[in-house]
Amino acid sequence: MKLLFKALLIALILQGCQKSKDDHKQLSQSKPNHFTAENDTLVIRTKKNKGGRFFGAGATSMDFKDTIDTFPYPVVYPKQIQNIKRGLLPTDLHSKTPHYINLMTGTAGKERVFIVDQINNRDFTDDSIRLYRDFEWGSNKDLVQCRYEISNGKQIVKDSSWIKIGNSNNDLGLGKSEYLTADININNKNYKIGASNLRNMVFNYNNSADVFGTKIALLSDDEKVKDTIFERDQIGVGQYIKLNNNHYRFENITNNGEYITLIKDNSFTEKTGTEVGMIAPAFSATTTTGSIINSTDLHDKIIIIVNSCGCGGDVASTQAFFDISNKYGSKVHVIRMDSAIKERKTGTIQIDTELEANKDIYTKYRETYCSHICYVIGKDNRIFDKFIVTNWETDLPKILENSI
Repeated sequence: MKLLFKALLIALILQGCQKSKDDHKQLSQSKPNHFTAENDTLVIRTKKNKGGRFFGAGATSMDFKDTIDTFPYPVVYPKQIQNIKRGLLPTDLHSKTPHYINLMTGTAGKERVFIVDQINNRDFTDDSIRLYRDFEWGSNKDLVQCRYEISNGKQIVKDSSWIKIGNSNNDLGLGKSEYLTADININNKNYKIGASNLRNMVFNYNNSADVFGTKIALLSDDEKVKDTIFERDQIGVGQYIKLNNNHYRFENITNNGEYITLIKDNSFTEKTGTEVGMIAPAFSATTTTGSIINSTDLHDKIIIIVNSCGCGGDVASTQAFFDISNKYGSKVHVIRMDSAIKERKTGTIQIDTELEANKDIYTKYRETYCSHICYVIGKDNRIFDKFIVTNWETDLPKILENSI
């Protein structure tokens, strides 16, 4: 009898445990973006937001052509506008069938004007006529909302967004102005992530791992809210975000940005890469003085890798390298990476990325012709931090204060 009672008790306990697990699973399925620690794959629904806020994106000039040129379809023009030129802003680079937002420029009297086909009906006569004016590109004021069509990865859907548009060097500049957010709950802990695509002339989100690929970032961790997103916070496709003490790989985002997929990976601490917390990639390089350096010989001190770039006449990133070297050079190893280096100051370690011998370090710590990212590698050979090098006076003292 005692054995029977014991067996029944165990069965009830197991049934209760199973019910609890089932309840958790049911909760995560019934409530959007609610998950448990047992969920290895998180498919997250996003929300579109007006403006740039955390993720800044600039503007690009657009090509407007005479109305007698060939276009994929006709539109209706207002009769009171003269000198009309027409432009097409593509909304989806991945779709086999192109989709556009229609724009036009012209003159009304002596004023230069433009019109956006906001409701996407191929008719400019029911849209606002706007004057060319200087635009505050860093502001979210005076954004123009417009509708368009885009693929969600399975079918063409109707969507809408906002664009910045205004005078730019006596031309018409414009750019998409939106970012995505998602509120997530994992085991009753709340998180908010944001996402943005830096390609400001298209509206689809891409899964490329390059600098123009979609980036996500943790905006709030339970009650800790971030006011600013830094380089270290931006996570590309294939990289990792930490939620509920677990690392999740940013697997993909749907073409229209509606869903983000994260996959749990318990091997983050064993991985080599340039994400904060990872094992730093080993490298070998030839300096501008002809000497060969190996990262394995440099772990007696913290290593600071400075990417500088003179594109557009920039000198600040190069000066940052010399300033860091002057201030911390005796306490850390400071390495500069750039192309066609001319400033060969003795006592510094500089790597010309155009040399064939330096492809290894270029691939691991630069990946693009122009970069301003600064990596800090701890004595334990892990990426301790990364930031834009011109911010070194703010970031480095806090990092090195208790480390050297």
